[in-house]
Amino acid sequence: MPLLTNMESRGIETGKEIGILKNARDYVKLVLRTRLGDIPEKMEQAVDKILVLSILDELLKVAIKVDCFEDFHQSLVKLSPKVPESNESDKS
Repeated sequence: MPLLTNMESRGIETGKEIGILKNARDYVKLVLRTRLGDIPEKMEQAVDKILVLSILDELLKVAIKVDCFEDFHQSLVKLSPKVPESNESDKS
C-alpha cells in the first residue's frame, strides 16, 4: 500500500471533518423534525451554515428540550451570531 502524501492526508482529514459536521447538522434537523414537524426553511438553512461542531452539539441538546421552533430559534441566535434575530417569515 503506497504512503499518502501530506496533501492527501490533509484531504482525508478535511473530508472526515466535513462528514462529521454534516452528520451533526442532520441529527439536529432529525430531532427537530421528529419533535416539532417540518422545519422552517430559513431555520434549516441557518443550521446548514454552522461550521462549528460544539455549536451543533449544543443545538442538538436544545432541539431535544424545546417545545416550539421559536424557542429553538432563540437558542440558534444566541449560539450562532450570524443568524438573524427576526423569525417572522418562518412562522408559516
